Amino acid sequence: MKPSIVSRFAAVAAVFVVIASGALVTASPASAGQVWHQSIGRADADAACPASSAADLAAGWTPWSPSWEKWANGGNGGYVCSRQITWASDSAVVLGGCLQVSESFWVQFGSDYFVEGGYNPYRTSDCSGSASMGDQNSPPLVHAPAPYDAQTLCVQRFGASAVAVPKFGDVYECTNVA
Repeated sequence: MKPSIVSRFAAVAAVFVVIASGALVTASPASAGQVWHQSIGRADADAACPASSAADLAAGWTPWSPSWEKWANGGNGGYVCSRQITWASDSAVVLGGCLQVSESFWVQFGSDYFVEGGYNPYRTSDCSGSASMGDQNSPPLVHAPAPYDAQTLCVQRFGASAVAVPKFGDVYECTNVA
């Protein structure tokens, strides 16, 4: 007796299910440093990339940046804007807290990535005790550990004219703030 088309199809489907389920069971879990890349097309080399939101940056996305990819324009290649995020990591990047801003001073960022100008620095690494009297003309600060971009954070928080200047470690002054 010759097998029918339906029984052949059922046998092939059963083999596929077994193979697929085995692949699902044996797939490796996420490990540190796994990165998700995202790109969107842009009209030409001069087209601007979208501004990254503070929420996206705080979540760990890198700022959008211009690039070129083969997939664009139906596989013929073209200009794109790209960004990435590390979606699996052994240790999370923590923004904010009490951060060192010079050899002998610390500033309380709270749970955010920025501090307004005129902050009061502390002389202790846990920002305890009374703060020193701050300079009311001191520029605002941003905390920009990798993969964050200090210039992008300054511009998003303090306006397009802001310029990030290294201060100490991952802390930057945002100068030229209106």
